[in-house]
Amino acid sequence: QNLSLQKTLPQQFSEQMFFACLSIFSTHRGFMFLLFRCINSVALKVRYIICSSPSRAWRVKDISNSLYMSESLLKRKLQEEKVSFSQILLDIRMHNARQLISSKLSVNQIAIRCGYASTPYFISVFREYFGITPHQMMINQSGFIESRIAIK
Repeated sequence: QNLSLQKTLPQQFSEQMFFACLSIFSTHRGFMFLLFRCINSVALKVRYIICSSPSRAWRVKDISNSLYMSESLLKRKLQEEKVSFSQILLDIRMHNARQLISSKLSVNQIAIRCGYASTPYFISVFREYFGITPHQMMINQSGFIESRIAIK
């Protein structure tokens, strides 16, 4: 068990350092290329690229071009990491949606910001992912916030 912990801690640390450096130096030219060379995980690189513009209609081709590799090589490398492009994209979009739920945006605006052209489709995907609709999550969160205010 200690061996597995020793393997995951360095990876978690390197991911944290990656995002810390990214937040500090992201405006410097050439920094992204240098930083990407230090990351071994293709999935992490894909995540960063998608997070840079979550509302974009991302395709495998876009990511493979950004990483200077063929689509088939990208898919194979992701498969080796036991993840798919579509799963990464879905996870990022749903994470963003969950964060935006607490804002004052409408479900339609959240759908657009998460890269969905169709609000009904977004609601369907959201329900499948979280088990409730965006509107239900909004109600749950507002109820939680109101109960926290009442306690104070």
